[in-house]
Amino acid sequence: GVLSPALAASLVASMVRLNAAAAEAAVALGARAATDVTGFGLLGHASHMARASGVTLRFDGAALPMLAGAAEAIVAGVRTGGAVRNAQYVEDRVRWGPAVTAQARVLAVDPQTSGGLLVAIPAARAAEYLARVEGAVRIGDVQPVGDTPLVVD
Repeated sequence: GVLSPALAASLVASMVRLNAAAAEAAVALGARAATDVTGFGLLGHASHMARASGVTLRFDGAALPMLAGAAEAIVAGVRTGGAVRNAQYVEDRVRWGPAVTAQARVLAVDPQTSGGLLVAIPAARAAEYLARVEGAVRIGDVQPVGDTPLVVD
């Protein structure tokens, strides 16, 4: 009941968008790893990828995609129980940069019904992936394992 009808329609349209084209492009371009972003949020799923792969995933907090109305909802204090639990789960697995906004922190742990894919594409193929997949954005990179599996700058 917090969203306007237009924002609610935009949210539903996002949730029903299939990941098939994104997955097919990932396979075709040699993806190293991928996961859907659902109930554990971006950082929950990313932490599993990083640990399983023995790497650190570095995210650009300003590049995280946000649905229309999300920033306003976050500022208004809208949170889910899942986001609170996800934040607690990744607390010791993530290092937050000083410039990361409160909105980016909430977004990074927000549980999703259908949040798209997190795909690790070889750097040389990343631009091609972004060109092939409508709405895809580069949100970070893979680095050698560091002091924590996740970094958000």
